[in-house]
Amino acid sequence: EYLIPSGSLCMFNFLLLFRNPDVFSPDPNSFVPSRWEDPTREMRDSFHPFTLGTKNCVAQSLARAEIFGIVARICSEFELSVEEEGRVD
Repeated sequence: EYLIPSGSLCMFNFLLLFRNPDVFSPDPNSFVPSRWEDPTREMRDSFHPFTLGTKNCVAQSLARAEIFGIVARICSEFELSVEEEGRVD
């Protein structure tokens, strides 16, 4: 049990949260998009790219708008296909 005094500044490292081997196994450091095809509750609860609450990222809405705009542009400019997951050399 821990006691955190009132007014304390509490922070945690998102990189460690997003790469937790207990949640994102078998290899949390690898880029594996298919792990999100059927995410576990622990995965959804551990992934907060913009943080939560009233002190979240001030540019969250801009970042989301940029993402949607960029993805739409890529989809309209290029012919995309699904490749087998793995390493490309």
